Amino acid sequence: METINIRYHFKMKDGKEEIIDLRLHEKTLDLMNDIPENLPSWTKINFHQCPHCPLDIQKYTYCPIAVHLVKINELLKSLLSYDEIHVDIMTPQRHVSRETSAQKGVSSLMGLIMATSGCPHMNPWHVFICHYQAWKRRSTGQHLCISSRSISSRKRERRLTWSSKG
Repeated sequence: METINIRYHFKMKDGKEEIIDLRLHEKTLDLMNDIPENLPSWTKINFHQCPHCPLDIQKYTYCPIAVHLVKINELLKSLLSYDEIHVDIMTPQRHVSRETSAQKGVSSLMGLIMATSGCPHMNPWHVFICHYQAWKRRSTGQHLCISSRSISSRKRERRLTWSSKG
């Protein structure tokens, strides 16, 4: 089975470093990292199940997102959201390197974990550390695509509903 390997390398100002390797199934993009044996109580699905979560408490003991966040929580628990850090994110096709806040670096990692965890509501098309301008371009482009489809649809409706009667 082929995997996509993604490495997050966090370098803190005090010299401490943490490396987190993620393995994704090449075809399904499912996160294939090992889940710790001893899981904290906050990982249980009935601890605070999301209101929109379709997972049945009778069938699922643990939240698929929470179980994958346990190791991250342990490794990065000493960080404060405003700490300045350096993050390297490496995939076979790309290397992203950024001086950023711990909040932005960790949220990129958490977003990828959440998107690939198996949660039925998460989107697997995650983007690594995104600048506001890039987000704005993507959002605007998406809005324009949706709007143009809507306008095109309305024009088609008008053509179909117009008649030659006065």
